[in-house]
Amino acid sequence: LPPGAQLGSKSAPCAMVPPPPAAPSAVEVARSCVRHFAERLPRTGKPQAHETTVLAAFAVSKNDGNGPPVLQVVALGTGTKCLSESKRSGHGDAINDSHAEVVARRALVRWLLAHARLALTEKGSPVLMLDKPQSNKLKLRAGVSLHFFASEMPCGDACVCEESRTGAKEVEASGNDAVVVVPPLQSKVDSGPQATHRARRKPGRGEPTLSMSCSDKIAKWLLLGFQGCLLTGLLAHPIEVETVTIVSPREDGRDLDAARTAAERAFFGRTSSYRVAGGPALCTRVPQVRVVSRRQVLGGGEGGRGGGIFFGQGGRSKSGVSVNWSALHYFSDTATFGEVHEVTLSASGRRAGAVKRLRSGEVFNEKVVSTISRLRVARSFRQVLELGGGRFGNVEDFDVLAARGPYSELKRTFGGGYHDAWRQMRRAEGSIFSFWITKEDDFTVSQL
Repeated sequence: LPPGAQLGSKSAPCAMVPPPPAAPSAVEVARSCVRHFAERLPRTGKPQAHETTVLAAFAVSKNDGNGPPVLQVVALGTGTKCLSESKRSGHGDAINDSHAEVVARRALVRWLLAHARLALTEKGSPVLMLDKPQSNKLKLRAGVSLHFFASEMPCGDACVCEESRTGAKEVEASGNDAVVVVPPLQSKVDSGPQATHRARRKPGRGEPTLSMSCSDKIAKWLLLGFQGCLLTGLLAHPIEVETVTIVSPREDGRDLDAARTAAERAFFGRTSSYRVAGGPALCTRVPQVRVVSRRQVLGGGEGGRGGGIFFGQGGRSKSGVSVNWSALHYFSDTATFGEVHEVTLSASGRRAGAVKRLRSGEVFNEKVVSTISRLRVARSFRQVLELGGGRFGNVEDFDVLAARGPYSELKRTFGGGYHDAWRQMRRAEGSIFSFWITKEDDFTVSQL
């Protein structure tokens, strides 16, 4: 009410504006994602009895104003490993980082590309629509919200919480371009408090990796959008999430508040300066972070392992395979839409089931290249670009850049807003993004 107004007075509003629909509860999101993986996906790629893995997923809630929002899981990924520096592919045909959070986001990009194609047809998409007459690009339909889930705390800064620790290694930067990976002394890793507000790389066995921690990557996505650089050229607005739901590292959930505080610090507490007016951030929403206990998700039953998802249980080896799934994908060979389920090997970043020389990348073969790889995403993006009829850019320009390279030039040309904002963020001295490990996208998309 206005100051001094009373109910029933002339200055009081004559009608109450209904509050916005409540987001699905944290337990509802978590159970939906775990149940979907356990019950809807085939056994292929799931952990064996002696193995453990991590699950990450995206769910969409749709509210039409008639009852509670309908929740649907649309993309998910599993995995705990990534490639070392020497095993990274320089051709865009391998998944260099197979941590669940990264795999799930790539599966979300694949799902978005399929809906972008649908939105440009007479049938239309239930998720995306053209933003006419403003930008004439694609946007989420009204009432559609996105929710992110992870079955354990993402590696990196979010794991530094009271007695909890992270295996990710701190990164030091010298200048804005030269980045040096500095592993801490073993004594600092195994004992004593770990520092917060630090950029970290993912650990590797022996040779170091060049993959930044999931906490750092999530912080980036929450500022620039989960759609990635290329898809920014298709969208009127970046893809933001309404909620982030994470399972507590302790079963009884006694540390929920401390874990939530650590996650909030890692995801957007370290980057609040970017959200000021005139700052480089493309996203305006600060999502609600919810932390739930394993007992809440599984209902107290020890048998509720969610198809092989163990929430932080020790004593089991980490699975060497990664699953990715999307609720919608366009199969260009048959010109049909449908669900897609893939299994990739974390040791190669390529699809399982092929002979070793194909999986290793010694011989290029389309059959082992995942549909969430940069190479295949670029191909799908080109198809949508062509369907757009010049709305999103010139397909001839894409073909020239794809043949000439490098891939980074494709991202700069067609995802200009994202590319420029990310460049500005990395150049901010002292920010966590100035510590980002440089990886050259110098391959050409010649296999297109």
